[in-house]
Amino acid sequence: MMACAMLGATAELCEAQSVSLIVRSNKYGDQVLVNKKPYGSTPLSLMLDPGVYNIEVRYQGLTQKCTLTLDENRHINFVF
Repeated sequence: MMACAMLGATAELCEAQSVSLIVRSNKYGDQVLVNKKPYGSTPLSLMLDPGVYNIEVRYQGLTQKCTLTLDENRHINFVF
């Protein structure tokens, strides 16, 4: 809280929690989708609110999917 006070941030902003999600695969030119929204290629690092997310990695017609409950920092690997 002291850092928030020094920065002049509201208590609401300071109490907001985010988690880190890192998505990696062994291919270049793949596409990462989070809840069906494109986010780019791997390696990809995101800060998200805690919750349930559908992660897809697409590469040359292949798709791998997983559903994650983010309540702590996560690192996932997709192998094609």
